Amino acid sequence: MASVVSKSIGWFAFSAGLIGAGIGIAWLQVIPAVLCLIVASVSGLILLKMRAESQGRLDPVEESVLEEPADKSVPEMAITTTN
Repeated sequence: MASVVSKSIGWFAFSAGLIGAGIGIAWLQVIPAVLCLIVASVSGLILLKMRAESQGRLDPVEESVLEEPADKSVPEMAITTTN
């Protein structure tokens, strides 16, 4: 469960990103507007992840993804030649 401090930082970054993007668009500055939109988007995704974790809605990561394959050798590719 996310703490109050991490949620507060997330909300601050989200709102600052949206406000900064609005100011960047109003002043016709492309780079600051894009950077602020990126900050707002990433912080919004993090806030959604924290919300899903607190409500128990996240699916667990499949164990098969985490396990290493038994055979670590690289499979050989068949080489065919055409005339």
